[in-house]
Amino acid sequence: MGLILDSSVVIDAERRGETVERLIERIIHSTGDQEAALSTVGLTEIVHGIYRSSTPQIRSHREEFLNELLADLTIYPYTQETALLAGRLDGEQQARGVTIPFADLLIGATALLLGYSILTINPRHFRLIPGLSVVELEPLQSRWLSHFCPLTLSLTSRFARSQTLHCECLRLHPLVGSEGFHQTDELHRDGRSGKPGSQRQRCRNRPAIAARMTFST
Repeated sequence: MGLILDSSVVIDAERRGETVERLIERIIHSTGDQEAALSTVGLTEIVHGIYRSSTPQIRSHREEFLNELLADLTIYPYTQETALLAGRLDGEQQARGVTIPFADLLIGATALLLGYSILTINPRHFRLIPGLSVVELEPLQSRWLSHFCPLTLSLTSRFARSQTLHCECLRLHPLVGSEGFHQTDELHRDGRSGKPGSQRQRCRNRPAIAARMTFST
């Protein structure tokens, strides 16, 4: 029993500033302690993203993230048996009028041949593959609030009847910036210290992005 990570899981974690260690912890918390692995097709998609980076710094960060991930995960190859299975699945489904995106088909066939589930944040296409167990990973942004943002939690308790909360310093958060969790934590510590206006002052001292974050009620 195990999981093949769809490239969407890895790419989303890296883009949103999550570490490999945190990603693995989140997967274990969501799915239990089982082997997590990549397929060679998924690896190809991840490497593709590295070489489309807009700056050398982003490319370097993505390479470091991938190298750390490769040290921790098994990579399962696309074999002759996988090709035969993928071809049969694709032919049968297309005969029924169902088209599966090619990369998802190959990743899904790899998992199916191993008897593994697919872990993804985009389950729609994988669910077109008969017999494949698909596990949807909770999006990172909805977990960030409860895990890293005690100040935001205190605010949401005040606005429990509201659907939205406006954040004026979202740039401090790695979902959209690169300054990291430690600066966000520093802001929250100042906010809880009772210093009047400390959060607002920090917002003025840094470039700010107006954003809307959605909460469940």
